[in-house]
Amino acid sequence: MAYRKAPGKFLADWFDASGRRLRKQFGTLQAAHRFEHEQTALAIAERCGKELRNALHHTHRKRPAMKALIREATRRIEEAATRRD
Repeated sequence: MAYRKAPGKFLADWFDASGRRLRKQFGTLQAAHRFEHEQTALAIAERCGKELRNALHHTHRKRPAMKALIREATRRIEEAATRRD
């Protein structure tokens, strides 16, 4: 949640994929909100990808179906990374 630190200083506050809390300072509230939402989306996509890769090694499902899930997760991670840039 972005918040005002001081007059003209706003902080974006988010958690990365490993669960660490991060903050970054911006000059406008809009920029802080935008950055925070982008980073949150990227972290969610990364966590999803990690979970699917771990599931591949611990599942009895057919491998082609699991590979399709991993390809979809990888595509989402790449989309989130390009939106961030």
